Amino acid sequence: MTYFVDHNSVDKAKGDLLLTAEASVADSSMPGKPYCVTITTPFHTLVIAAKDTEEQQSWKSAIEQSILQARNSIRGYITKKGGLVDRGKTRKFFILHESAITWHQDHEHTSAIQGMMKLTPETTVLFDDAQNRITLTDTVTNATLGLRFDQNNHEYSIWKDGIAAILNKFAAVEKATVERIENAYENATKRGKLRMRPPKGGDIWDEYYFVLTPTELLVMEKNNDGQMEVIDLYEIHPNCSVFETNLGHYAFELVTSKKVLHVMSDSRESTAAWIHAIRTSIANSQPEVDDPLLQAALVKMEEDVFYDVSFFEDKPLGVVLERSGEWAIVKLSNSRDTGVSVGSALTSINGESCVLKTYAQTIERLKNWRPPLHLGFRRAPKKTGYLVKLSRQRRGNTQKNWQRRYFSLGDGRLMYKETETSSEVKGDVPLMGSAVSLLSSSETGKFFCFRLVSGVTSLTMQGETMDEMMDWASTLFHAIAIANGGSHILSIERKRVEEEQARQRAREEAIAAKQRAEAEALRIKQEAEARLRAEEEARRKAIEEENKRRAALAEEERLKLEAADRKQREIESIITTLSNAISSLNLTELNNAISVAEASPHQSEINLINEAKALHNDLIAKETAALKAKADAESELNNQLHIASIDTLEALAKAISKAEEVNADQTLVNNSRDKLIVLRREKSLIDEVKNSLESAIEFQSINGLIEALMSAATINLQDPIVNRAQDLLSQLQIAEKKRQDEENARLAAEAAALDAEMAAEAAAVSKLAEHIRVAQEEEILDVIGERESMHVAVEDSDEEPGDEADSEEESEGEEEDTSAFPLPDTNKLRAYAASLAAGSNPTPPSQQQQQQQSGSLTPPRNVSPPPAPRNLSPVPSSLPRNQSPPPAPVNAGERKSASPPPINSSVSAVRLASLSPKAYNAPQVEHVDPRSSLSPAGGPPLRTGRPRVSTRRRPLSFRSQGRKLATRRERLEAERKAAENRIQPTIVTAADMISVFTAYSRLNEKGVRVMIPLHFSIVWRLVSQDKGNLFKEMQMFQRFDSQNEGYLTESDFIRGWQEFASQPGGAIILDRMKDLTGDDKVLL
Repeated sequence: MTYFVDHNSVDKAKGDLLLTAEASVADSSMPGKPYCVTITTPFHTLVIAAKDTEEQQSWKSAIEQSILQARNSIRGYITKKGGLVDRGKTRKFFILHESAITWHQDHEHTSAIQGMMKLTPETTVLFDDAQNRITLTDTVTNATLGLRFDQNNHEYSIWKDGIAAILNKFAAVEKATVERIENAYENATKRGKLRMRPPKGGDIWDEYYFVLTPTELLVMEKNNDGQMEVIDLYEIHPNCSVFETNLGHYAFELVTSKKVLHVMSDSRESTAAWIHAIRTSIANSQPEVDDPLLQAALVKMEEDVFYDVSFFEDKPLGVVLERSGEWAIVKLSNSRDTGVSVGSALTSINGESCVLKTYAQTIERLKNWRPPLHLGFRRAPKKTGYLVKLSRQRRGNTQKNWQRRYFSLGDGRLMYKETETSSEVKGDVPLMGSAVSLLSSSETGKFFCFRLVSGVTSLTMQGETMDEMMDWASTLFHAIAIANGGSHILSIERKRVEEEQARQRAREEAIAAKQRAEAEALRIKQEAEARLRAEEEARRKAIEEENKRRAALAEEERLKLEAADRKQREIESIITTLSNAISSLNLTELNNAISVAEASPHQSEINLINEAKALHNDLIAKETAALKAKADAESELNNQLHIASIDTLEALAKAISKAEEVNADQTLVNNSRDKLIVLRREKSLIDEVKNSLESAIEFQSINGLIEALMSAATINLQDPIVNRAQDLLSQLQIAEKKRQDEENARLAAEAAALDAEMAAEAAAVSKLAEHIRVAQEEEILDVIGERESMHVAVEDSDEEPGDEADSEEESEGEEEDTSAFPLPDTNKLRAYAASLAAGSNPTPPSQQQQQQQSGSLTPPRNVSPPPAPRNLSPVPSSLPRNQSPPPAPVNAGERKSASPPPINSSVSAVRLASLSPKAYNAPQVEHVDPRSSLSPAGGPPLRTGRPRVSTRRRPLSFRSQGRKLATRRERLEAERKAAENRIQPTIVTAADMISVFTAYSRLNEKGVRVMIPLHFSIVWRLVSQDKGNLFKEMQMFQRFDSQNEGYLTESDFIRGWQEFASQPGGAIILDRMKDLTGDDKVLL
């Protein structure tokens, strides 16, 4: 078994494996390659991967056949004599083939041939049994090969017998060739001399002797001994064709599937005679059963397109037909107007097939046609695609050039060009007179090659795979058969016609046999009647003679004789009547015949009357029994029909069967059968409802029980299982209601606790806000005092000397503050303070001034928006994390007490918390950033620069109060998270998840088991008991698919469900997955 890099590198093997009798082959699989074949030999093991199961089994079968052949092969290590190395003796691995002996380096490199000795009829052999030596000599080339075996007579005997058998086969072939020549002379349909064109072309055509038989054409010439020998052979099959050519005067060609013969005769009459004889042999030949192209072409016949064209006007058809064999092929046609495509074969004329008619008969039918004319055609096969073509070699250039070309088959021609979009046609080969054949790798150096031969043109093409090669070659084979006038199609059509004729002959023979039987029966009947008449006539004559002879006797004797004669006639008449009645088995005729016999005075002399009476009694008994059985069956059927129910269903079926056996009343049987069908349907429906109830009871599904009980109520089912289901449903509903009540009670308790806690916090915030308002008012009054003192200081020119530096420093700072943050008017500050004292929430003066300057209603950057009201309702544990809980309902009184008083939006949460009454105890130095959101009440920014000392009570530390509030918030957040994390652990294990994943996943092209979105939706609906929200299912799939790959692996599936179980209420839903697993469950 040799393997290469690809099918274009057959000149250099990549490696090989020697198959021996001990080798074995088995199916196997590798990661990512499920269709593998493992070949194990005593030396090595080779694993090959196929693309599918079909290819895997094909390779396995072929390798097994090769292993069987290896058991009968002859090969082994032998000492070779010849050469100068190792004293002219080397040990090599030899293999005996059908017509050669090859030797190799060793058994692991059998693909590399180091030498070969061909075995031909001119090869002589010398066996030396004493020395275990074999010497082979080619008498033509004088090449000699000496083989010396070890002291192993068994191996020597095997090689001796094998070589002798091959040489004897050559002798048998020579003998068969002589017999073939003798048979060819005896069975020749035509023979004579013709001039044959040389294989490589040329102007000199040599003369040879040709012998044509029904199966082959032999090319012969005399050898040196003056004996005729066959130099070439052309087998005749239905796919062959013969045409005249323009290669010379009176030249014609014979095209076979393997080669083309160009010959020339001496006259036109001789050429016509040879063409007619060859076409006759082709028409009477049989197809090659083992031809792979023929077998593939038979499949292509099933794909043929037949179409009909009708002509209703008396005008030229616009179609040109040409002869190909005995078929009429469309040569020219305007398909747009006529509907007839070029290359089509005419198959019928006005509904009558012309496939097996001669060309002359077909044309005769078309002459002087009158509308309407209906023609049937077989369309020429079409195919397009890329192939690799062997380019024409220039003289002297031995290197083969393969080029990829785009081929187009259609209209009885094969064309090719460089690419599909190219406009220039590189080649155009007509299929009429062409042939196609498969090529071995030894001819081209490549696999999957085939050749098209048309006249002197030859195209060698290569496919990418074996299937592509066979597809193209078989399509060409079938297209050539149509273009050449039928070929194997004629054989199949002829076989079909012969089978139809054979069936017609069989029918005619059956009719004739029936007619002969009827005629024979009539003849026998007529002979019997004639014999009876003759006997009667003889008897009458005897009686007349006896009466004449005894005429002299007394009248008494005459009367006695007449009485005896009458008696005998009466007895015979009665016996005849009884015999006919017994034969007819008719009760009425038999009764009449017995009555006549009993009324006869000669009753005692008629022995047949007893047999007739016995038969009469039997017939009466049988008829009585049949009538009784029929009456009983009808009565039983009526009874069963009246009491018909599901319980008596089988009894009704038996009654119907018995009534049909005794041919009871058909109307009664039909009514009973209809009733039986209705009862069976009712029973099937009841069984189905019972199964639904049993399944719902087994799985304890509330929805399943409700649906099953509704179905049972629909059909009014009365069964103990209905009561069981109702009891179980009540228990499940009570348990579910109890669980929901407990959950609602727990949630209500948690909500009440949180509402109480948040109400206390709201009261503290309200109290704190009051203190903040007082502090804001005092701070605003300080700012007003500073503003008035500033104006006084500016107007007063008598400043103290010690305060000059401080005043300048303060002025600089104030100018800087004023330029960046202009101070509001004093009257506005007093109005703002009065509004705060009144309990309202006015706009700060600094903010009013900024809005007036900018002309916009946009709030300044240092003013924070008012905080959103906090939701005081508890978060239920069953909600997902990404879903916010609904606000808890409160009444008007609770809303009024829980809502804090309105505070200014510029005061941050930290400042609100820090301004408590406990913080007012001592003056304090404070540095304030004018751009900070902690500016008091959103008013004018505080001054910067030199610290000032305030004599009023101020808060001790904003930072310490902020830390206290942050600590409280952290505690509340921790308690909230603890409430959310109070989740019941799930009972579903990782093994359960793997079991479900394995059942609903599939292997992808890489051999990895994955789950697609559709299967995940099925699992989600089974677990969540959802009715089918596709949007929600796809959202869940995206959460599981963390890598965004479009599918889920086993780890994604387990991780996603574990994360889902960690959410509130997730474990309760996931626990339903337990119903999908287990040994006593059915996983659908």
